[in-house]
Amino acid sequence: MQIRVARIYGSPTVKKDEIPLLVDRLWPRGLSKESVPGLRWMKEWAPSSALRQWFHAHPEEFGTFRERYLAELAGERSRIAGDLARLESETGKDAATLPLLLLFGARDPDHNNATVLRDYLASLGRPRPIP
Repeated sequence: MQIRVARIYGSPTVKKDEIPLLVDRLWPRGLSKESVPGLRWMKEWAPSSALRQWFHAHPEEFGTFRERYLAELAGERSRIAGDLARLESETGKDAATLPLLLLFGARDPDHNNATVLRDYLASLGRPRPIP
């Protein structure tokens, strides 16, 4: 999988054939749904509301946030694998060549859910739905 991460504010550049995915639980304030052509909102891939609120109150605890979010993602593995399989089917590309752009709204470009999700997706290799 080819995965890039970018902040949704400031008109991110979407490369040719790249699939832009908003990976936040809440829609970014002040942006229209048409602001990024082809954007898909994957709010189910975002941290739970409780974890998101906890991290907002404790931004210095990124390591703990990362561990907790990875645990949540592990519990959603079959859903994520199914979503990726649908993207593969729609685009005609397999997971190895699926170009994803994970978009987030947080101000910190290095300490946010999209960077954790990028690493998680990359670790899956070629995910498939779990029966």
